[in-house]
Amino acid sequence: MRTIEILDSIDAIVTKAVTVCATLAMTVTFIVMVLQVFLRRIFNAPIIWAEDLSVFFFIWITFLGATVLFQRKALSSVDTVVMMLPLKARLLVQALVDGIIALSSVYLLKISIDFLRRQQKLGHKLGGALGIPIWVVTIAVILSFALIILFGITSFLKKMILVRQANQKGGGTV
Repeated sequence: MRTIEILDSIDAIVTKAVTVCATLAMTVTFIVMVLQVFLRRIFNAPIIWAEDLSVFFFIWITFLGATVLFQRKALSSVDTVVMMLPLKARLLVQALVDGIIALSSVYLLKISIDFLRRQQKLGHKLGGALGIPIWVVTIAVILSFALIILFGITSFLKKMILVRQANQKGGGTV
């Protein structure tokens, strides 16, 4: 049981860090956009870079949020048939799916890193006012896939431990 607690702690710490980052990005976006509307409407002096920043943070929030949803198993899925299986079979199928997602994410991570390198060579910028290199946005994608790999592996390992425990108990509930 100790291994599952360690894996749960890793998941909790990483999820908390990602949630804090996404929350900060959302808060900064909200403050900048409220300030933008106020300055534009009252003083007719909009913040030139406000929209660029909000788009940039929106992308980051989306990808970070997706990793948290994946970790919490809150993404939509059709698991009616899986839930009808006996416990060990259900855990094995769920572990297999976690493993497939983690392995697929390794490939997608590699493609994302290659894409980032190409963007760096091209030197394109995001928007006009901030002048943020477009490859900085791709870091959100890379981080997202890396976290999905981490969460997929930890979930896979937890399920395999539960299967082993079910086998040791003679197929009883875990």
